[in-house]
Amino acid sequence: MATLEVGQTAPDFSLPTLDGETIRLADLLKAGPAVLVFWKSGCRACDLAFPYLERLAEIAPEVAVIAVGQETTDSARIYVAQTGLRLGVALDGPDYAVSRLYDPAFTPTIFLVGSDGKILFKGEGFSKADLNALAAKVGEVIGRPVPEVAPIDDGVPVFRPG
Repeated sequence: MATLEVGQTAPDFSLPTLDGETIRLADLLKAGPAVLVFWKSGCRACDLAFPYLERLAEIAPEVAVIAVGQETTDSARIYVAQTGLRLGVALDGPDYAVSRLYDPAFTPTIFLVGSDGKILFKGEGFSKADLNALAAKVGEVIGRPVPEVAPIDDGVPVFRPG
């Protein structure tokens, strides 16, 4: 199976969250577009991307930004405690059923899914250009400008492969 691409339909899924709830993609999309970020603990590119994704979530609260952890509950809790991650965390471990559907080749892999279920954006690894392109695409989808979220001159490298 190949990683999903822009234009394809994002498979629906239900996953438990770190907070003990269950999220379903179809339910998220009823409220608007969603950003899905597939990640693993120990992924340095994920560590770099999350602050910018948190900034996007703050700037565009009408868009759900969900960190889909290829993790168990315990490992995800440790990661969140160590990093202070503030995004909603869905747990795809230990069987990785949703990861098998989306088949991300790298972590992080970021998908923007429109309300109609179509993938509107995909980014792999850590790239400030991709994060800013994601923010611009979110702006298009929600009908208002979204400023860049990853300034080039903030002291963080501009790229790191996943």
